[in-house]
Amino acid sequence: MAASGVDVDSSFGYQHDWRDANSAMIELEKGLRSSNMGDQCEAIVRFPKLFEKFPFPILVNSAFMKLTDIFYSGSNFIRLCILQVTKDSRKHLGKILNVEDCVRRLYSVMISNDPVARAITLRVFGNIASVIAEHKSIHHSIQQSLDSHDYIELEGAIFASYRLSAESATFASAICSKIANMIQGLGTSIEVKIKMIHILRYMHHDENSISKARQLCHMLLESYPGSNFVKITLHVLSLLSIKSLLDISQQISLLLNYLKSDQRLEIRKIAIQDLRLFARKVPHMWNEQDIQGLCEILLSFPQPQIQLLILRTLVALAHSVAIKCIVECKDIISVFERFGLHANLMYAALTLDICSCVASSDQYERLHGLATAKEFYQQLDIGMETLLISYATSKNVNKRVEQLCFNCIKNIVRAYPPARNSLMQLLSVIIPNVDVFVGVMLCNILKIIEANDELFGAIKIILQKLLQELQSITKLEDFNNLLVKIITLLSYGIPSVDDENRHQIFNLLIPVIDVLNAKGNYWSVFCIARSSAQVGFFSVASPLFKQLTIKVSSENYYFYLTALHHFCQSENRIASFLVKNDDSTDLSSCLMDACNAYHKGLTALKASVTPKHSLTFQCQFAKLRADFLQVGMTLSSFCSAMNVTIHSTSTANIANLPQWGGYIQSFRRISEDLETLYNQSFDADLHSLDDLKMFQQSCLLMAYCVELLTTSSSRMISSEGFFGENIIFDLDGINICRYPNMNTFHKELTNRITEFAKKNRGNLFGKNHGQCIKAILRTLLKVPFRYPLYYFVGQQTTKITLAISPSSRHPNEPILVILPTQLLMKVEGIVQHGRRQGIHRRVKAVNLTLNATAKETSNDMFAFFKETTDITLRQVIEPKNDYFSAQFLLNFSLPNLYNVHIDVSVIDENSVSWHTGPQRDIPVRCNASTSSSHFSTNG
Repeated sequence: MAASGVDVDSSFGYQHDWRDANSAMIELEKGLRSSNMGDQCEAIVRFPKLFEKFPFPILVNSAFMKLTDIFYSGSNFIRLCILQVTKDSRKHLGKILNVEDCVRRLYSVMISNDPVARAITLRVFGNIASVIAEHKSIHHSIQQSLDSHDYIELEGAIFASYRLSAESATFASAICSKIANMIQGLGTSIEVKIKMIHILRYMHHDENSISKARQLCHMLLESYPGSNFVKITLHVLSLLSIKSLLDISQQISLLLNYLKSDQRLEIRKIAIQDLRLFARKVPHMWNEQDIQGLCEILLSFPQPQIQLLILRTLVALAHSVAIKCIVECKDIISVFERFGLHANLMYAALTLDICSCVASSDQYERLHGLATAKEFYQQLDIGMETLLISYATSKNVNKRVEQLCFNCIKNIVRAYPPARNSLMQLLSVIIPNVDVFVGVMLCNILKIIEANDELFGAIKIILQKLLQELQSITKLEDFNNLLVKIITLLSYGIPSVDDENRHQIFNLLIPVIDVLNAKGNYWSVFCIARSSAQVGFFSVASPLFKQLTIKVSSENYYFYLTALHHFCQSENRIASFLVKNDDSTDLSSCLMDACNAYHKGLTALKASVTPKHSLTFQCQFAKLRADFLQVGMTLSSFCSAMNVTIHSTSTANIANLPQWGGYIQSFRRISEDLETLYNQSFDADLHSLDDLKMFQQSCLLMAYCVELLTTSSSRMISSEGFFGENIIFDLDGINICRYPNMNTFHKELTNRITEFAKKNRGNLFGKNHGQCIKAILRTLLKVPFRYPLYYFVGQQTTKITLAISPSSRHPNEPILVILPTQLLMKVEGIVQHGRRQGIHRRVKAVNLTLNATAKETSNDMFAFFKETTDITLRQVIEPKNDYFSAQFLLNFSLPNLYNVHIDVSVIDENSVSWHTGPQRDIPVRCNASTSSSHFSTNG
């Protein structure tokens, strides 16, 4: 992308030049033509990698045409290799242009006398079912092969039937009766019948097929009570019901009946697994009787595996619209009494999660009364405390238990606020006596219930224990994660970051850092520094980054760490100044020192850029922060100067000075640049986007304040609203919970503006206006500034590569067009991903915008017709298997030199547009034809 957090090209598995596709294809074609079978097989198995590198339709089509030729004339071993290629390249099958030619060559093998060759061909048909789904000849061949006496060919026909039934409604309807007859026939073996039952799951295309499939499955349940038949048939019935949305209630009842009456453990497992599938897919189809029956089975069965699966099914229902039915269930209290205090932590956690969802529901108190509900809440509180004690004393704990505990506490505290005090008292006793890893998890609970004072004290205890246990810790990765969690919790545990708390934080971390440095674990030190910068503890981060600069061997890393040190030093200078809260101190000198440090850091950061690490986002973000501080410094100095000269100069002239407009435009420009950076950060996490949004809102708010206070002579300041009807301070899209003091800052700023408006209603610009602007700037600087996670870590990487045709032979050579010929421009592209994709968002569509503008205006006629010569075209394409293609027809009206600009933006699954790029500029030279020139001359 244009602004990626960590732009590492090596994270892509296929970074190659487009022109290498032809050479790679020629090399593989030589292998196919080789007389050595080993060379042929080697060339064949390399085709899937070729498709991943260059997934263009022309190349894929050409490759498959060559493969089908080899398939027709080669041996069965060659055919098996090609079969594997079709299996590994299914997502590229839609790019085959000559499908009929490929099918004709493959189908020629079906008339062979070799049953193995026919079996391989049938499996190839199954792998490419998405592109040959409606070929009648293939349908006929598969049905014929189902009657084959050769077992290998029969298996191939069953596989092809399974694949084509999922793609073709025509084939599924035509083969339904044949499958039913073969399953019911006495001449079909048991193994074949079991394999054929799987095909019935795709008989959902029409009502007749659904009815036949369900009747056949019910008949099989009665006729074949064996475990294998019952398991497969029940699962096929469940999938058929979910896909067709028919007979869902009857299927739930059937599964409950098998779960209750069948004594075989494996049958009960498949029944409860399918019930859990129904709970996730169609929770609205459950009724009170179904949940009541499930609870009765849970209370009556002693099998632990079944009980655990039933509890997980109830959890899925409790977090859905089916919570209304669970609230009305009579046995939910019995379930809590049976499993809420269970010795197994997973049982207790799942039960408390169910009951906490019931307690947080609005219907429970209304349905059962206040007294009963209060008693239930108290029981849940006791159960939660018991679970925490068991968790603290347990050695092996599942991560799932932790997440369930967090959900339960949120729901219980919301429904029963007195539980907060009892939890605080309990945790204050448990944390000093548990392991540091368990203690950090318990500190997260203090964060959830917003016990900040207790949280800070608990973290001090954990850090002291961590220092004692540091020598015995062996897994560095777990230790790094633990330190990151502690630093993150510290940001919530300090209600007001004053000097005393700053020294306490640093003094607690110094011993841990010293031990890490002694052991040479500098990566853990970097993790501490990075996390401190993310949560705003720059007094901790700055010296750590400075220490690490002499611990790296690469020059690029040295400059990178030096830049981080200067940035954190600048932010620490501002924070230290604001903590003093002395209005008499000059803000301008503080901001000047901060700007100098930022400019040093920017110089070092640019020196750390490499071809593999472009650091585009990092440089732009740091530059915008430096610009904000620079404008704030000059604004503060200007306000101080105006306060000095206000008695000797007309107040009307001061209010109308052009410098005020310059400051307003500067803040708005920074805000616009931040919005652009936001729109380019497709791969950023949500918290990083929140940090960008908060920074942008500070810039906008500062611009609005300056504009409001300097135009008070022409517009009254409203004390009733925040800024009046025309000013909007948008915080709806920001996660305020990550900024504990944000409400305080917002309230303080509102009070200052309101108070100033009351005192200066209708007055011209005076000394108070300048002081108010400086006070607002100080307040905005108090907003906790955090470096985004995306600044340090890019958790996902997305890149779009374009191929545009026609293209010129040389980069600066224009494409020649003879009028009145139209130019057809084709844009192809690949959405490339790193090792992990879709962590934060996925590419749903690609928006291509083409603008063609005239570059030369040699005379007045071209200038007059310039508006008619500009062309703007746009297309939105959904990539298929990370490939997209679009065509633009350009109709140039006048001979000229045109610049064709192609801009790419992506649209995610939430229909949000991200202006990520890339962008391409292509020169086009349009010349008039000889006939048109002669006509114009004669005219």
